[in-house]
Amino acid sequence: MGPKGSRIQHITREHEVQIKFPERDDSAAGQDASPQENGDVSPEAEFVPRKCDIITISGRAEKCELAKAALLALVPITEDVEVSYDLHRYIIGQKGSGIRKLMEEYEVRWRTECRLFFDKRCDFQKCDVGNQVNIWVPQPEKQLDVIKVTGLAANVERAKLGVLERVKELQAEQEDRALRSFRVTMSVDPKFHPKIIGRKGAVISQIRKDHDVSIQFPDKGDEQQDLIVISGYERNVEEARRAIQQLVSELQEMVSQDVRLDPRTHARIIGARGKAIRKLMEEFKVDIRFPQPGSDEPDKVTVTGLPDTVDAAIDHLLNLEEEYVSLWR
Repeated sequence: MGPKGSRIQHITREHEVQIKFPERDDSAAGQDASPQENGDVSPEAEFVPRKCDIITISGRAEKCELAKAALLALVPITEDVEVSYDLHRYIIGQKGSGIRKLMEEYEVRWRTECRLFFDKRCDFQKCDVGNQVNIWVPQPEKQLDVIKVTGLAANVERAKLGVLERVKELQAEQEDRALRSFRVTMSVDPKFHPKIIGRKGAVISQIRKDHDVSIQFPDKGDEQQDLIVISGYERNVEEARRAIQQLVSELQEMVSQDVRLDPRTHARIIGARGKAIRKLMEEFKVDIRFPQPGSDEPDKVTVTGLPDTVDAAIDHLLNLEEEYVSLWR
């Protein structure tokens, strides 16, 4: 009827007819045995007309037919939208957030608000503004591949398009998740794992970022401590695997060599907060380890890297030692 009967008044004026609605039959209240779904009559329920359901139109025959058509246009229709059952929970979203987002995205195009009937796990959402569109999602135990949309024909069509567009988005997300689930397992000697991970995870974080992949190392106590699992898009996974293999190849070629340096020079070589030694290691692409306090060999410094870089770094360390010792003579 519309607000204050505005729609009916418009039809009576336009077609010059009288429209009489039946008196409300309060005795029928509570006798409706129609099946219900989530707090409202199920769209599948069969409608049986009663006396109180009959509207009378009076006027010229041709005018009455036009008025009848106008009235019927206001009668909600129900259409099925084919939606795979496994997508229903994503369309509904947590506490109806998915449906609310759908409403917000299509609010301008729909020019209507939706009254929604969710399964029993979800909240009941209701907005009574303008022409309503009811979106009915069957209870999960039925596992039906359908969502029913009820309302005026034009509004139902727009709502259907919105639902179908959301379905396409969800299907695309499913396909993307499937593509991202590609994984490979590679065996790497556990002794190389710390080097692959790097200081504070810097090396492995860079590999993950460069190739957009997930890389998992075995947990302590795992039976197979050598296995590294890489997952993501297939092309990215293969590139990340090659990067790790290249790193392992370099690590396998590395050598460790000890050099004797006057312990008095260690602090100067290391520098404040290790700044000087970090710069030196970056420059020569080596790892340099100084003895711990109280060591039996306080002058032994270990340099690890590729043979050429180790030799170059040791030469540089010996030059620094000679320079600093000469200052104390």
